[in-house]
Amino acid sequence: MISTVLVVEDSRSQRECISHQLRCSGLNVIQADDGLEALNKIEKDYPNLVLLANENK
Repeated sequence: MISTVLVVEDSRSQRECISHQLRCSGLNVIQADDGLEALNKIEKDYPNLVLLANENK
């Protein structure tokens, strides 16, 4: 069962919105605003799922 989700998004407002929805669904949420921070949190917190922003440029 997924209990902890890492949300990786550079836009603070989008990251907060996604995190809020996940928390309302009963999940534990941790956040990162870039890839380096995400890697550090993955090593430290071992999330069950990582949600990444995908920007097509």
